[in-house]
Amino acid sequence: MGVPKILFLGGLLGGIFLLLMGWVAFTVFHLADAVTGGLLTNVSALTSLLGAAMPALGVIVPMILGGLILVIFPLDWALTYRPDDIGLMFALIIPWAVAGVLVALIFAHNAKQGFLCGIALMVYPIILGIIAIAGLNALSNSIGGGLDIGALVNGVIEGLVDRSLIVAIITATLEGGALAGVFGALIGSVKYDPGNIGTGKKVKSKSKDTRAPGAPSTEGKKEEDLFVNFE
Repeated sequence: MGVPKILFLGGLLGGIFLLLMGWVAFTVFHLADAVTGGLLTNVSALTSLLGAAMPALGVIVPMILGGLILVIFPLDWALTYRPDDIGLMFALIIPWAVAGVLVALIFAHNAKQGFLCGIALMVYPIILGIIAIAGLNALSNSIGGGLDIGALVNGVIEGLVDRSLIVAIITATLEGGALAGVFGALIGSVKYDPGNIGTGKKVKSKSKDTRAPGAPSTEGKKEEDLFVNFE
């Protein structure tokens, strides 16, 4: 399978898996409570009450919030500022690892493709992040009145993770994608089957006739080399 297909098709499917795992991290691991250091508590219970009124929102809202947290809060931030919070580390690591494994199970046939399946997870969050930042800036310009929504959101993110929104997205997805790539490479190496790496191409080669006069003729004998396509 080609690299572009893995990066874009695998990245799209991986983004869906990451959203699903974001729901798990939000509801099971209480990710919103963990990243705020206890400043906000029982956020998942609040979304459960929302789900009691509107079941669809009870699933969609935690999924989106969990996915946003995963692509904004980098692993190095958790290691630097919250190294003793094991629950937070599990809540950030497990979704990326599981998403990488699921994509690799579908697309990877060797370790290299498995690692690319993990890296593919960072493609769409970065693209959507750039679009979101541009949209916030355009919204601020259209509203006017000195209200800069982009700067406001940037200030909130800097207060939380000590870096701007776009830098937070890039670092969080790069670290998460690398982690997913490690697990994806493991799955790809397990799935690797040398017997199915491609049909060998046989190429005929001719050798110069160096036989002595009167020696038996070797005409008609063919030597074949086997070249294997490892892609």
